[in-house]
Amino acid sequence: MQRKSWHDQWIDVDKADDPGFFVRFLDETRVGNLLAIEANPQNYYAFLAPREGMSVLDVGTGSGTLLHGLAKLVGPNGRVVGIDYSKTMIEEAIRRAPADLPLEFIVDDAYAMQFDDNSFDAASSNIVFQHLPNPDKPLSEMVRVAKPGGRVVLTEQDWDTFFFDCGEKDLTRRIVAAFSDTLPNGQIGRALPRMFANAGLEQISVQGIPFVITGQQAHMLDSMVEGHLSYCLSEGVVNQAEFDSWLQEYKSRVNSGTMTIGFLIIRATGFKPGV
Repeated sequence: MQRKSWHDQWIDVDKADDPGFFVRFLDETRVGNLLAIEANPQNYYAFLAPREGMSVLDVGTGSGTLLHGLAKLVGPNGRVVGIDYSKTMIEEAIRRAPADLPLEFIVDDAYAMQFDDNSFDAASSNIVFQHLPNPDKPLSEMVRVAKPGGRVVLTEQDWDTFFFDCGEKDLTRRIVAAFSDTLPNGQIGRALPRMFANAGLEQISVQGIPFVITGQQAHMLDSMVEGHLSYCLSEGVVNQAEFDSWLQEYKSRVNSGTMTIGFLIIRATGFKPGV
């Protein structure tokens, strides 16, 4: 059986050998986000311009923890709804949701959402569309369920910007290119403005958000990096000697606190016409 890439495993979490792994991975990689939300939720969610009584849809919500602070900002008269294709994720999101917050978590299909037209003041998705074949369709669904004048936001990496301070230059480029190419939309970050324009959104703006980790923080990506490198070996992207040397250097630098890893995140915002 062909070995699946790191990204393939995210397409249908519920059918994975260990669905709980993906919940744990989100927990490990969202620590910084949760600390930022706790420190200043209004600043963290500024891209949504949250206000009392606002209704917000989050597409591909995962374990839902990033929505708790937002729900506090919209208050008891607001509504924050997280949808995910994965039953595992939604069950975890429901389990974690504080009972006193206006939170709903629903298993739903981003390609055919169950909501009526013009249902939400804002619709957002974070690091999801890179995994979706034909991403224009779920974007059109987000526009459909947004109210006239409503805000639509997508946040995605451009994985061709992925970098490591590790290994021989050409070898590392091969590994990074393979990581981007295993995704349905590895370069989607740079495509967001065009997608928004094609979807009929107006007042489109774009923000670049650099993500850089160094030292012991780099351990949060160990499972992703090692899983992808094993995929590269199985697919002939690297040979055994290259696999061994690159992984050895990676582990040495992470363990010694001298590793630097980074990539560019791109956030696009647009508004549905009609107001």
